[in-house]
Amino acid sequence: MSIALSALNQAFGRSNRMLPTRTLSEAKSKRQQTAFLSHAPRDKEIARGLQVLFAENGWNIYMDWERVHMTGEPDQRIAAQIKEQIVTLDWFIFLGTPNAIGSHWLPWELGFAEGKKSQEKIIVVSTTDETGRCYGDEYTRLYRHVDQTKTGTLAAYNAGMTTGGGFLRYL
Repeated sequence: MSIALSALNQAFGRSNRMLPTRTLSEAKSKRQQTAFLSHAPRDKEIARGLQVLFAENGWNIYMDWERVHMTGEPDQRIAAQIKEQIVTLDWFIFLGTPNAIGSHWLPWELGFAEGKKSQEKIIVVSTTDETGRCYGDEYTRLYRHVDQTKTGTLAAYNAGMTTGGGFLRYL
């Protein structure tokens, strides 16, 4: 199971009502889980939708383009800022979408996170388009993953598992 791209687009529509925490210390004071969201630059609306879904479950998601001027090509300045955020935040989330396939940054970010985070702190969010095609699913056998249940809540599953998950809000 995965999260439908249409559900992320719907959540994006609620983003104007969401007030994310501005700083890491504010998120920590609210006892929020913090995460770096690795996503394709062309997926800003989808990423914002995922940010909303996670916020509704008590999480604070950091998106690099909110704080760093991103370019299409990797450079040392941006890489250093991304590394710092991946290390500093509690979790690393990989968002699999049709645009993720051609991204310069996503494979690099996932590899860096693999070296800095424990296996339990890396999450994959695979998505499904309107035709039923799944993106990012190949990583769910390697890492914990989050899916949207039939009731609309988010659940986290261990690598390779599709049952026995727990609600995201309790991680």
